[in-house]
Amino acid sequence: MTDFYNPLLLLPAFSFTAISTGSVTTTENKFHGDIGFANLPNQIHREVTLKGFDLTLMVVGRSGLGKSTFVNTLFSSDIYEHQDYPPPGQRIPSTTSVRESIVTLVENDVHLTLKLVDTPGFGNAINNSRCWVPIEQYIDEAFAKYESEESRINRTTMRDGRVHCCIYFLAPCIHGVRALDIEAMERLHTRVNVIPVIAKADTLTNEELELMKERVRDSLAEKGIKIFEFPQDDEEEDVNETQLTNNKYSWPFAITSSAVVVQAKPQITRGRQYAWGRVEVENPQHSDFVLLRDLIIRTYMQELIDTTNDLHYENFRAERLASLSLDTSASEALPEGQESSGEQKNFMERLDEQLMQHEKKLEKMEREMTRLFEERVREKQQKIRSQEELLLKEHEEMQESLKEQKRRLEEMREAFQNEKQNFEAQEEQRRATLSTRKKKFF
Repeated sequence: MTDFYNPLLLLPAFSFTAISTGSVTTTENKFHGDIGFANLPNQIHREVTLKGFDLTLMVVGRSGLGKSTFVNTLFSSDIYEHQDYPPPGQRIPSTTSVRESIVTLVENDVHLTLKLVDTPGFGNAINNSRCWVPIEQYIDEAFAKYESEESRINRTTMRDGRVHCCIYFLAPCIHGVRALDIEAMERLHTRVNVIPVIAKADTLTNEELELMKERVRDSLAEKGIKIFEFPQDDEEEDVNETQLTNNKYSWPFAITSSAVVVQAKPQITRGRQYAWGRVEVENPQHSDFVLLRDLIIRTYMQELIDTTNDLHYENFRAERLASLSLDTSASEALPEGQESSGEQKNFMERLDEQLMQHEKKLEKMEREMTRLFEERVREKQQKIRSQEELLLKEHEEMQESLKEQKRRLEEMREAFQNEKQNFEAQEEQRRATLSTRKKKFF
């Protein structure tokens, strides 16, 4: 038989799509070889590896909860150098400030530009009202800066400085969350991915820790505060399956940080040595630190970045564009007859909405002023009542004193009258005796 040359045998094997009306069908070709687009993930991996990654991590909480130690432990680096207790003139200010530090970390030829945002002075003042405003302003300014860089012609050197994660430190207290922490997280959870943690968890027993976690979850759920939820992925291999299943019940994560290296056979680890035993930072039985680190860095760092970009940043852009559109509509007065009825209706609806918001704000301010006035009136009335009671008590004491003095004067008067009568009787007797003696003599 004669062998015929078949040119189709030289074509590579690939999947082709047959398109028909109303359906798409994918069929595997039986030819051998490949085209090469299966290597596209490797190309993307090479590109992003050369470019590096940006991560902005914010730590919020009052002073003394170990935020700097936590950051050093989290990245196994001395990012924040140990500082001695400062003199009074150099201690943390009473007002909230925002400080940022930028470091570059390298692991297996992967570069990570890490921006750490600290908030010294948060919650340290006597009056902590609105102490979260500088944090809100910093997050919004980072969004606005990124939006401005997106609008430039040359965007090749654009870096992502948006805040991707906010780790909120809670004081270890079984009574629950402070009102300040609730208010601050209520203001921040719509702007950034908030992850609450219980600092210095080694100061609580296991029962106290579970009780505090339950109370924190109840308080946040009552106020409608949404924290960052780590997605459940059954195909994930980098994190223990049990940890992934239970991480939604582990928050707020109870962490222990330490810059001291202790000997924990058969390895050396960071921890704290006490008289009653040793606390190991990376021991899951002692702390949730390893679980938190794996979830934030090893598994869901890109999820944090994507959530920031797709949710919080888009919400910021939508609010910004809506406000700009409303301002433009209000400032531009079109000639009569050129504005369509639909646009006019939409504009009037926005004005009505603004008016309603303004009225609600005025009502809220009026209620607040009424409440403050009533509180001050009650305080003044209480003060007046206290003064009246004090004056009445002093008056009663003076009346008692006068009565006692009057009684003593009456006693003295009676004694004087008795003494007078006795003296007069003695004098009369003496005169009678003298008169009798004179008569006998003469």
